[in-house]
Amino acid sequence: MSYAELGETLGIGTESARQLAIRRKWARRKGNDRKARVAVPEETLRTHTEGDTGKHTEAVPDADPSVDTVALRVANAALEVELRLVRQALDDMRQALGDMRMDRDRWHAAATARRSWWPWRRSA
Repeated sequence: MSYAELGETLGIGTESARQLAIRRKWARRKGNDRKARVAVPEETLRTHTEGDTGKHTEAVPDADPSVDTVALRVANAALEVELRLVRQALDDMRQALGDMRMDRDRWHAAATARRSWWPWRRSA
């Protein structure tokens, strides 16, 4: 199989298929069309195709009229309050981080300030 065919079969991109072949150390050869061909083990393809046959997609059903919309609104309001609190905590942490960075910069400036060439000389 070419990388494009392998990617289409597995439902992944061409580059992902190439990386998968490299990772699993599958044999590769150059075909007559100068495209790389990969020897994919049958059990890999069999496992993947068996897994696909059981899959089915269902349409999302319309909203059930028996659902209590008041309870959903209350839950939504509670989540919005919690979201506001989390955002406030995040803003506080960002402010604290900025303060720590300013302190670090001040310390670094003081630590790297130019000193006299004779630091142990005392004035008497």
